[in-house]
Amino acid sequence: MKPSEINHGNIIAESKNGGVRCAYAEQTTVVSIGALRKLRFPLDGKSDYKTDDCGRAVLVALGLCAAVLASERGTSLRSRCHLIATEPRKWELVDRPGETQREFTITGNDAAALLGEAVEKAEAQGLKWMYEKLVLTPVKELVALISESQRIQATADEKGGE
Repeated sequence: MKPSEINHGNIIAESKNGGVRCAYAEQTTVVSIGALRKLRFPLDGKSDYKTDDCGRAVLVALGLCAAVLASERGTSLRSRCHLIATEPRKWELVDRPGETQREFTITGNDAAALLGEAVEKAEAQGLKWMYEKLVLTPVKELVALISESQRIQATADEKGGE
């Protein structure tokens, strides 16, 4: 089975060496407050600015938490292509054009605590948070494809990394 048959796979590179190599890549993560301002969180069909702000705060905290935890755990560009940080992740609050932007760092524990606080405040406003684990199950074709990829990699490792 080809990965493309189940909407997975690489775009064929038009390069003599079959791909791209680089010595440096910069990862940028953006949480757009402007885009979030468009979201509303109505309760019983009515919007309230306090409830909307609490819902937005949860989304900002969730995005920040996800990015920080992923960075701490290690990230990859794609299968077998890892991104290794050379310094702690810095965040920048882009506030007003022309002003000096504020930089900060945050740990995964602090980001998780921030998310917990945001959820608590949102629940106090009447918004609900799903605490049950959501289990997603891949289609059988994807499981087979991943198994085959792992088998190929294990065989290559045994032969000396072909």
